[in-house]
This record gives sequence, structure tokens and C-alpha cells, in this order.
Amino acid sequence: MQLAYARLADRIWVLNVGDIKPLEIPISHFLDMAYDAPKWSYDSVPDWLNQWAALSFGAEHADGIVSVLERYGMYAARRKYELMDPSFYSVINYNEADAVLTQWQKLANDAQGIYDDLDEVYQAAFYEMILQPVLGGQVVYQIYINAAKNEQYVAQKRSSANDKAMDVLDYFKQDAKLTQRYHELLDGRWNHILDRELRFSHCRNCTDQSRNPSGISGILATANAQHGSPSSLRPGA
Repeated sequence: MQLAYARLADRIWVLNVGDIKPLEIPISHFLDMAYDAPKWSYDSVPDWLNQWAALSFGAEHADGIVSVLERYGMYAARRKYELMDPSFYSVINYNEADAVLTQWQKLANDAQGIYDDLDEVYQAAFYEMILQPVLGGQVVYQIYINAAKNEQYVAQKRSSANDKAMDVLDYFKQDAKLTQRYHELLDGRWNHILDRELRFSHCRNCTDQSRNPSGISGILATANAQHGSPSSLRPGA
């Protein structure tokens, strides 16, 4: 947008937003830049986020919210959710997968702490724009990394592979609850808005149902209800 403005494309900007409701923050940023492009330089995003957070939720929460949003943007951008698969992070080398989960857990704790401190009148908006994306992103990583552990434990002939399969089932249920909570907020004002959010359906492992054994059909059914299937899960010995 800065490049467009520098090249004198400053009369009409057209933005393809896809879904308006879940993208309030970047749309607000775009509109502020469109209104006063010289005010917002290339490195102004932290300043803009701080002003937006203070205006939306109060100055006392602004720094914490900016920290949450910056870390969420970094963690979620490592790889698109729909391109994730159980093999992306190593569950063997350098504690990589567990280190990633630790980062997501810290982020989720910080976001939840801000939510708990907010006045009730602000909590619905905070959940929709910040807390639900953070908790939902954490669930995505929990699903794929525990699916990877399931595969590894099966290869090692460990009965705890069954525990990891059940963990993944629990995380799919948690994802469904996060979506249901979103849809029920404000007397269902935004019901069904997340129905088309496909975080799992495009991964190359999860759509091959032939890899899913009948012994975990319950996991497959739950996953299909959330637009995907953790078909790489297998029972242990």
C-alpha cells in the first residue's frame, strides 16, 4: 500500500477481504492507511497496533495486546494452517515440536490473562478478534504435533500411541467448542461465521481416509465434523 501511494495510486484503493467479520484488525489498518497514508510508514505497524488496542480495549491493556498479536502473527505465519502436516516439526530432534507447543501455550496464557482482566463489555470483541484465533491456532499445532507423536510411538511399538490418538481426539473436540463459543456470543449474532474456516481439510495426510483405521473411527467422525480428518492417527500395540 505504501508502494501504491508512492506511485500516486492515491485516488481509489480496492481491497479483497474475503470474509469481513474475522478480519477486523487488518481491515481497520488498511482503512487507516487509506485515510492518511503518510502517517503510517513501513515500520509503523507496532505503533498502529498500540493505538488500535488502546482505542478498542483501553490503554492499560495495549502493550499486552500488541505483544500477543505480534507473536500470534509470527507463529501462525511459519506455515499456513492448511499446509501443516504431522511431519513439519520434529518430535525427535532438538525438542523442536515441544518447544513450539511451549510458545503457543505461553501465548494462549497471556491472551487469556488479558481477557480475564477486561471488563465484561469488551470480552466478546476480544474473544472474536484475538483470543479465539490464538486458542484455535494452538489447537492446530497440538493436533498435528500429537499426531506426529502417535506415528512415532506406533513405529516404536509403544502402547502410549493410543494416548496420543485420544489426545488428538480431545483437541478436535476443543476446536469445536471454540467455534461453538464464537457462534453463541452476543445471542448468536455471528452464528455460522466460522463454518467455512478450513484449517485441516487441505493437509495432504488428513484427507486420505484410507489411512485411517476403523479402530479410531470416532476420531475420524469428529474431525470430519470440523472439515478435516486426522487420518494419520493409528492405534498402538
